[in-house]
Order: sequence, then C-alpha cells, then structure tokens
Amino acid sequence: MQSQGQIDPKLNESLPVEEVPKLEISYVTPNCAEAVVNLQMDYLLSRKSKLTKKMLGAKGIIAIIIGWASLVSYYRLGDYFSDYTFQNGFQNGLFKLLLNSSFRYNAVETISVVLLGMVTIWVNLFLQTNFLKEESVGVPERQKDYFGADMKEYSLLALNDKKKKLCSDKRKKVEFFKTNSVIIVYRSTPIAFAVKQVVQDNDDALIYRITGLGIRRVYIQAGVLTDLITCTIKNLPLVTSRTVKCYIDVYNFEGAEKHILKRLGFNLEKTQPTNHGFILDTLFGFRKETFVYTIAPNND
Repeated sequence: MQSQGQIDPKLNESLPVEEVPKLEISYVTPNCAEAVVNLQMDYLLSRKSKLTKKMLGAKGIIAIIIGWASLVSYYRLGDYFSDYTFQNGFQNGLFKLLLNSSFRYNAVETISVVLLGMVTIWVNLFLQTNFLKEESVGVPERQKDYFGADMKEYSLLALNDKKKKLCSDKRKKVEFFKTNSVIIVYRSTPIAFAVKQVVQDNDDALIYRITGLGIRRVYIQAGVLTDLITCTIKNLPLVTSRTVKCYIDVYNFEGAEKHILKRLGFNLEKTQPTNHGFILDTLFGFRKETFVYTIAPNND
C-alpha cells in the first residue's frame, strides 16, 4: 500500500488505460519518492531474471543437459535397444518394449533421474544470481548510495503545505533532485528514473556517476531508456576549464542497454569481474562494464 501523497508505480499491474497516454519528463518530486525506490528494486530483480535466463540458455548448459540425458538413457536403457528386440521390425520391437514391465519401470526411473539432474543444474544456476536479489532487497537500507538522500524523509515533503516556505535543508534536497535526477511518467504512472551523484570535484575534473536507475523492462527498447539517459547527460553542467564525465555501470549480458549507451556517445572505459563466484566470472565470463560520457573543457 502506498503512503499518503505518494504515486503508485503499479509494478504488478498494467498501466491505467483510462489515463491520457502522455509522456512527462521532470525531476524526482517528493510524491514520487516511494515509486523511485520500488522501481530501483524491481529493476535489479528484472536484471536477475535476465541473467538467469541467459545462463539457462547458454550453449554449454544445453550441451551438458543433453549429454547427461544421453548418458543416463544409454546406461539404464541401452541393453533394451538390441538387434534382437527389433528383429521383426521397429514397430514390433517398440510394442514389445512397451509391454515389458521391466522396461517401463526403468524408463520411468530414467526420466526421473534426468529430470533430477536438470533441476539440480537449474537450481544451482538460479542461486548464482541471488546476489542481485540481495542487492534489490538491500535498496531501502542503502538509499543514500542509490539516490543521494533518504527517500522516506524526502517523501514527507509531499505532505507539506505548499504555501509554507521550506527550511534550508529541505530546499537543498529539492534542489539536489532538480539538478541530478530525471523521472519519466506515462499515463500518470512513473515508469523510469535516473539519479546521478558527484563522485569527484577538483581543479581537473567534475565527475558524476549514475547511481540510481530503474525502468520497467518493457520500455527499455521502446525509447524510454534513450530518453532517460539523454536527459541525464543534457543536465550535465558545462564547465569551461574542466572535463566533465558521467559514469554508468552495466553488465555485459545487457545488450540493449549497452547498445543505447554507445549510440548516445558513451565509451567503454573499464571491464571487471562480477566478483560473485567462479561460475559467473570464469565459466560464463560475465563482467561488469563501466561506460563513460565525456564533455571536454571548452577553453574558447
């Protein structure tokens, strides 16, 4: 249940068709605070689903399953498929096998062993992606890391009397989100957001990192992620004497996201292991990739 004054992102249902199909782009306002937290958690879970699907569909895993099924079938049923069994033709031999209670018992047992092996493989692969579920569950505890502010406190501003002036601390929070966030609302429902934070500010460079990012998976290739990232980099300040950079991390299995980043002018700067185990890093070769968008100093 949404708190008072908060907009429901409706993550478990389709968008309301009665609402005007209008796309609105602005900054993260206090009444969208809870929606942003939920979008971030949902995005990490959808990333987990994508990784699990990628692993289950890998050629190596399919080959292992086929090999396992073939080995078990040959070991347990191979003796039944002899020349003697099919000496009077294939149909006659198959009919004899189906009438053989010993063959039927071993066939059921073989299927059970094959299925058990497949389930064991799938469960192990599923568990390998649990780090993303843990990240998703941990979002409420790490709100300042993702969003640069406590979103529970920020959401309370939605209940403030608009006629009353905000205190200095509250104004700073609003100004932070005006400068460093983008949210996209469709049919009066938040569907995507991004938050960037300053990670380095010195005489040589001003460096940002996109720390919070959430989008309904269905809208990634519909142009919404492109709009989101475009608005984020357009909001980067132009500094005459310093380089301005904006970093974002994705995984190498996120092909659509990588394609969009490259098309918008981001360049791959660093690749590193996921650091979540031998299976992910070595057997499958999954990597975390850091892309950077750079604005060179304008000394004219």
